[in-house]
Amino acid sequence: MKPKPPTVKLRSKPKPNQNTRELAQHYLAQHGTSHYKEVVRGIKDMGWQSSGDDRLDEKNVNQLLSKDPIFQSLGGRSGKFKLADPKPANV
Repeated sequence: MKPKPPTVKLRSKPKPNQNTRELAQHYLAQHGTSHYKEVVRGIKDMGWQSSGDDRLDEKNVNQLLSKDPIFQSLGGRSGKFKLADPKPANV
């Protein structure tokens, strides 16, 4: 199933984490396992308005990917993430 592109208005005045989760999810669905720095570059290309400080953006995206259950870290301090496997429906 091909993921739908984000349906949010991009390049608007950002709010905390506005679009970030959805754009990161879309990026990982398209590109598969990626380092969080690649995710930051990818979502910037998709229209995410960054803070202008690359290190701060990388830190914030890494933190979002680490804490959100739809993303899965590939262990330790590798910095690589993928979309978590969907939970099977109760049968």
